[in-house]
Amino acid sequence: MKFIEITAKRDGFRRCGMRHSTKTSRHKANTFTPEDLEILKNEPQLIVVETNGEDETSEAEPKAEPKAEPKAEPKAEPKAEPKAEPKAEPKAEPKNKGKK
Repeated sequence: MKFIEITAKRDGFRRCGMRHSTKTSRHKANTFTPEDLEILKNEPQLIVVETNGEDETSEAEPKAEPKAEPKAEPKAEPKAEPKAEPKAEPKAEPKNKGKK
């Protein structure tokens, strides 16, 4: 069975009495008259591709997006032990304390 896949360059673009999306929509080839198909193909705001497919997707139903694989969470690194701060050395008192 033949299909027409239509993708608009701008979401919501209208042509031939139909709203087109930036997500590709697949339509049965007999959805459009030959005149409408020619108008759609010549419209610079639309990307129109004729395909042969065995998929029985209903009219105007967008193709399913492939599901993204879940990303593995990064492994947590072991927490380092807090470093002990060096002890402050007592200040030496001046040798001449109290003497003038």
